[in-house]
Amino acid sequence: MTSNFDFVPADWGETRADAVRAETYGRSDPRSCVFYARRVVEQVVIRIFDLERLAAPYKTDLAARIGDSGFRAAVGSEIAAKADAVRKVGNVAVHESRGITAQTALNVLRQLHDVLKWAAFTYSAAPDDVPTAAAYDPSLIPAPPQEGGQQPLSTAELNQLLAKFEEKDAALAAAKESSAALQAELEKVRAAVAAAQAAKAHQATQVDWDEASTRELFIDADLLEAGWSLTDARDREYPVTGMPTAQGQGFVDYVLWGDDGLPLAVVEAKRSRKDPAVGQQQAKLYADSLEAMTGRRPVIFWSNGYQHWIWDDAGGYPPRRLSGFLTKDELELMVQRRQTRLPLKDATIDKAIVERHYQTRAIRAVGESFEAKRREALLVMATGSGKTRTVISLVDQLMKRGWVKRVLFLADRVALVNQAVAAFKAHLPAATTINLVDEKVPDGRVFVSTYPTMMGLINATDAVGGRPRAPRGGAIPFPPGARRYSQWRRIAVRSCSMQSLSWSPEPVPMRCQYHVWALTGRRSTLFRSFFVGALISTEMSKMPLPNTSATGPPTGSPPSHGVIGMYRLVHRVVANGEASCARRGPDSLLPRLNATRPSPSAPAAS
Repeated sequence: MTSNFDFVPADWGETRADAVRAETYGRSDPRSCVFYARRVVEQVVIRIFDLERLAAPYKTDLAARIGDSGFRAAVGSEIAAKADAVRKVGNVAVHESRGITAQTALNVLRQLHDVLKWAAFTYSAAPDDVPTAAAYDPSLIPAPPQEGGQQPLSTAELNQLLAKFEEKDAALAAAKESSAALQAELEKVRAAVAAAQAAKAHQATQVDWDEASTRELFIDADLLEAGWSLTDARDREYPVTGMPTAQGQGFVDYVLWGDDGLPLAVVEAKRSRKDPAVGQQQAKLYADSLEAMTGRRPVIFWSNGYQHWIWDDAGGYPPRRLSGFLTKDELELMVQRRQTRLPLKDATIDKAIVERHYQTRAIRAVGESFEAKRREALLVMATGSGKTRTVISLVDQLMKRGWVKRVLFLADRVALVNQAVAAFKAHLPAATTINLVDEKVPDGRVFVSTYPTMMGLINATDAVGGRPRAPRGGAIPFPPGARRYSQWRRIAVRSCSMQSLSWSPEPVPMRCQYHVWALTGRRSTLFRSFFVGALISTEMSKMPLPNTSATGPPTGSPPSHGVIGMYRLVHRVVANGEASCARRGPDSLLPRLNATRPSPSAPAAS
């Protein structure tokens, strides 16, 4: 055997040749190696789409195809994850100038070997010829030439190759749609594969990757995507002392170092089939040892390759799941804020931005929530109550006190985006405000966007292997309803350091609106706001008004701003089991709505 990829069917066209070429570059040109490995994965994915008759996803790039639900159902999560890891590293090789090490190239070849073994066994006409139990043999990677060999391909040259491949794939896809001959040939291939699969003698065994393989595949790829090249010996298996073991020593899977030579974070890796929480205590012990050795407590990560968790216990925050690892700049800012962030309770609220008493109370309540180490806050506010100004004032306070660096403000309509941009520029001129709908500029303090625009930016950067250009210092979304709930969840998991929400809730999806902010019992951050001025849930204010004026306002249609009918609100809340709402003393708050309105009949405050 001259190559680990000799088993790839010859009738797969360029797939076999490109796999062998990737292996040839393994030691001499790691960047070209992972580029061609990505190319092979793309060809295999397209082949599976054809054989499975899968509909084309919303985009035809590799990221969208791997993420397609039909594709993932066909191949399973493990193969999809391996293919995606190869894609990520290949994208870094093409689009970034950072070096690709020979070890990274070897890891990619191993995962490509697994993907091709599974694909050839499942989608070829000769599945019994595939060495499903064979491990990848690094000794078959050719040694680099001593002298006079081919120079490694540059990033520019790889980009030219990528453009040529994309043009070729597009032409082939168009031909498949229009050529009856190609369609007939594809049907023959499907029939041959189906017959071979039905007659194959054995089933492929499921692979369980150990801790080292998990590290080398998924975690390495995500760290590389976040800018961690892991080229120094101290980056992996770093020895520490003071561990609660017989020898008192241990080895940290990964240590992410700052420019000052001190640790910024530790990463504990566990087997791919284990719950990542298994590594939490181990990672904490490593952080304890590094803190004793260096004087700085690092941020804690643990992962099984599929799920990543972060825990800044020195900052007082509980663990949370996130979609990837933080960059060096983001970790340095997180560590720095442990000392530099100022309290919010005595922060000055700019009266030129907000003038109403309930707006001030809402901002104070959010500040109390954040200082209590909650990352989420929900304000339930009705139309016309000054949501935008409240958020602008809150942003002003958070920036001045060092809690956020950049802010993402989300709306579900372009008109609301334009309105918010104008308001931010008028009331917060010192913070550069960027309208992401019209301009994709990364330099700014406040970014205003619609959900589709933000999702488009995330999808675009995912497709080329970059990280989303969403603000990472904080996010203040502003959805007028829950129609974008699933999109918001995907944006939120991008690990903004905090999120605050000013919302006009809708009746039906209220449950998920409170759930996304981890608020139990349908309680907003400022729960008494249901009874103050215009901070009224529209779910409760849309109820019909009674026809008598003896115990309430005059007969008429329900008001659009949710400021009237509060007597019904109290009864509705208490009837739903939210008796704590009555404890706030509705009789003392309702007169603020209308000095001439009689007090409602409600249970006494406890």
